[in-house]
Amino acid sequence: MDYSGILIAFEPKEFERALENTKTLPGVEIHQIDSKAHRAIAVLETSDTDSQADLFQRIRALTGVVDVSLVVHRFDEN
Repeated sequence: MDYSGILIAFEPKEFERALENTKTLPGVEIHQIDSKAHRAIAVLETSDTDSQADLFQRIRALTGVVDVSLVVHRFDEN
């Protein structure tokens, strides 16, 4: 399993909708939301690194997402 901690920045006018769209993606769990700064911290959980990269790109492509930053990445070989 691969796990990544990410910081997502949203456009202010699209914040609520983009956040909800992010929450619907399989493998994404939102852990902290900063409504005033239009940001959220999320954890991505996938079966492998390629799937992590694909999910990261899917989040970046969502309407209303300004930036996605990788904070930490870990993988469990078991």
